[in-house]
Amino acid sequence: MNRIVIDTDCLSRVFDEKNKEHNEYVPLYRSIIEQKQTIIIYGGTKYIGELKRAKKFLKLFGEFRKTGMAKDIDDQSVDKEEKRIIKMADDSKFNDHHIVAIVIIGRCNIICSKDSNSYEHYKNGRYYTSHFTKPKIYNGLSSSGILTRN
Repeated sequence: MNRIVIDTDCLSRVFDEKNKEHNEYVPLYRSIIEQKQTIIIYGGTKYIGELKRAKKFLKLFGEFRKTGMAKDIDDQSVDKEEKRIIKMADDSKFNDHHIVAIVIIGRCNIICSKDSNSYEHYKNGRYYTSHFTKPKIYNGLSSSGILTRN
C-alpha cells in the first residue's frame, strides 16, 4: 500500500475533474479512489490550516478518513518534526518543511507536488534517518509508474 502526502497545491489537480491538469493526475486519483492502492496521510498545524482554506477538500478528506482512504496523523508529532527540519534547512525559499515532516511521521513513500523548487529538499537524505527510504515524487503522468512500484 502506498502512503502519500498530497501538497495542497495539487488537491484540485488530483480531485477536481474540471482542473485543466487533472488528466495528469488521473492515475493517482484512480490509485486512491478506485484501486485502493494508495492512502492519503495528512496532519500538522500548517497542513490542516492549508486544508481549511481549501474548504471543499477539507470535507472530502473527512469523507476519505471515514472510508479508510485517508489517515490523519498526530498534529503535535508533525509540528515537532517540522521544527527539527526548519532548523536543518538552509534554504530561505523552502517553505514546505511540514511536507517532509508528514513524510517522516506518516511513513509516506510518495509526495504529490508541483513545487519543483522543493524537490531537492523532499529528497534530501539528511532529513531522514538512514533506515528510511526517501520518498518518490508524483508530479504528473510521467511519474505515474511509481504508483505500482511501491
